[in-house]
Amino acid sequence: MFETGITEPGKVGPGIIGIGGRVDYWSWAYSTDYSWTWIAISAFANYHFILTDNKWDLFAGLGLVYENISWSNKSALGGVNLYPSTVTLQGNAGARYFFSPNLAGRALVGFGISYITVGVDFGLN
Repeated sequence: MFETGITEPGKVGPGIIGIGGRVDYWSWAYSTDYSWTWIAISAFANYHFILTDNKWDLFAGLGLVYENISWSNKSALGGVNLYPSTVTLQGNAGARYFFSPNLAGRALVGFGISYITVGVDFGLN
């Protein structure tokens, strides 16, 4: 996942707009007969609300998500994939808490393979 700001504070209300992308991959197999693979590729825009406490970053946004889910049960269905690829509009909301200018903890609800994501963000500047 990556994201970069494209506006300055005050240009679009009290916050800033960021754009980014995300790739998720998940795979699971039980023996050689049964398996799942899920790939989600997202392009998104988030609005980041500027708060007086600059350690917190609250954001919400929308994104286009391409999902490809492959399922196979060779013993029962001959390897048939029952899930077509889709592109959907999805939303997300989250918060980051900055431990330092280039290190933050993140909690996110929304698009991707998991609907709740907790992780660490690193700044590159």
